[in-house]
Amino acid sequence: MRNLESAKVGSSVNGKLLDFPPANTLIPKNINLLNFPANPQLIPKRIKEDANGSVWYKQDHKFAVPKAYGFCQVHTNHLCLPKSYEVSLAWKLKIMLFFEEMREFVYATQLAGVDCDLGFAGSIVMQFSGFNDSLPQVFDQFLTKFRTFDPSRYRKLYELKRQQNVRRLQSFLTATPYVLALADWKINICEHGKSSFDRLQALSNFSFERFLELSREWLETTRFEWYVAGNMEESLALSVTERAEQLLKGKPLAEDLIEWNRVVQIPANTKYVLTKHLANENEVNSCIVVYFQGEPYLDKDIYKWCLNDLTFEVLKEPAFDTLRTKMQLGYIVDSGPYNLNRVLGGRFLIQSSKEPPEALSKKISTFLDTMRLKVKNMSDKEFKNHIESVSIPLRQIPISLSEESDLYWSEIENHEYLFDRDNKKLEALAKLKKEDLVEYFERIFFMESRRFEYHLICKNHIKENEGSKDGSEAKRVEVKSEIQMRQLNSLYPNIYLLNERESVDCVKLALIMRVGAVSYTH
Repeated sequence: MRNLESAKVGSSVNGKLLDFPPANTLIPKNINLLNFPANPQLIPKRIKEDANGSVWYKQDHKFAVPKAYGFCQVHTNHLCLPKSYEVSLAWKLKIMLFFEEMREFVYATQLAGVDCDLGFAGSIVMQFSGFNDSLPQVFDQFLTKFRTFDPSRYRKLYELKRQQNVRRLQSFLTATPYVLALADWKINICEHGKSSFDRLQALSNFSFERFLELSREWLETTRFEWYVAGNMEESLALSVTERAEQLLKGKPLAEDLIEWNRVVQIPANTKYVLTKHLANENEVNSCIVVYFQGEPYLDKDIYKWCLNDLTFEVLKEPAFDTLRTKMQLGYIVDSGPYNLNRVLGGRFLIQSSKEPPEALSKKISTFLDTMRLKVKNMSDKEFKNHIESVSIPLRQIPISLSEESDLYWSEIENHEYLFDRDNKKLEALAKLKKEDLVEYFERIFFMESRRFEYHLICKNHIKENEGSKDGSEAKRVEVKSEIQMRQLNSLYPNIYLLNERESVDCVKLALIMRVGAVSYTH
């Protein structure tokens, strides 16, 4: 306080001149609304497609706010992204350091009513939102600073951030078992991804020199996927995205060269089990995730998605009632559909201090046996009630420009582009028959069961778990890691690209799935 009282303009406080903050040039000056078009577009339209990527656009015609939303996904296969976790780690740390340098700018944007975000998850993802009058200027300044950002002068800050993340991961590894299971189980059935322990090891040994070596490499190849929505003219949306591409782009990356995170193809009538011991020796709970893999789907196969959702809707309440309330296996019991990169499926999760994972697996199998008969004998009234339960959320409409923009961006970011998904699902649900449900239930759980189990065992359950194993299971395969899981199986092909080829019908897709899946050779 004394330092501040005695300071004069031009003196140094914490290395910075004491002065009034600079004028905020990002404050919006024009909050006028565009005229609503006579024939408004109800869903996004693609206004540009070239070698650099695509731009999708939708002018607001409902919410009447002087705001806009801009989203961008930047794909690259440079430096083995996204398969190389080390390179992914370098980009994540670079973005952390960048935001530290940009604190004053971000503060100014927030005062101006604009939010800007930058992240990395296999691809660079940018999001900007706020007053449309300020958005182009924020876009340009933010990306210019990012393009020229040099992290080499942040050695101390880098080490601080790295150590903070190491401690965070160390703490996470002692978290409740179901939290660990939810974070790590799915990496075992995907082409890319590392467990929390492996990520900790990589981060612990990631030197500043190695970080600089990787982060200095700019993206040699890029492909952009844009979505601009709200109170912004189409011509301005194109101008903003073109300027951003000039700042960020490398050589154009063809869409069929994008590295998608493909899914392991589990063989029919096979059960894979991956078991890990919990690091926290004081933990008294074990946990199991049981995943049943369904079928891949194209957009025209939306009824498959509905059938999968309906199946797990039928199971949800009985699973909770049976496994938690009646059997009292544990406080944490969950089930539901889980669709992974256009491959349908669903999972069960139980955390228990009472039973080890092998015993929990049998309880889930027993529950499914019981439900098998109940599904076959389901009345027409019960079936219609389940259809209605799945339909209710689909009838909800976005209540804000933000909510609508997020909804459409998820379609673009996932390269699905099914902007009227909810309506199509409602149409498909109306056509489903009880016989469809019975047939799908039989196929996914019994006739063609593709099952993966992830077991986390506490110290107290180790011996009991061994004694609970069923030696009579015909096609049980125990794996030691996600790498072995990938090596033992083929990978589904890129379903996203198949979807864009209208000539690929269901019969051809099924044939590709049998003979055209790609073996894991990395």
